[in-house]
Amino acid sequence: MVAQADVARLQELIREYSLVRQEITAVRARLAELREARRVLEKASPKTVFRSVGGLLIEVPPEEARRYVEDEIEVLELRLRKLEEQEKKLLGAIRELEKKLGLR
Repeated sequence: MVAQADVARLQELIREYSLVRQEITAVRARLAELREARRVLEKASPKTVFRSVGGLLIEVPPEEARRYVEDEIEVLELRLRKLEEQEKKLLGAIRELEKKLGLR
């Protein structure tokens, strides 16, 4: 007999998994943008850099821009690792519940 609670739990896990996958995709896209910005800052050595702040472009020293990009990359890489761990746990829980429900 399939328990309604198990089916509801499976649906919730699948929803959470989907949200985590979406966030992973967004974080990876942002990381790609920041890595490209880092590459441009290193290669071009610009004298003037602008940073977007609340809809405005603010001039910042190139070194400040480099530090900002590096800090953001570091934070996002950590966030990505945590999300990937969460994804792995959710996938394991989904597979286990599917097996329990006879879906695997």
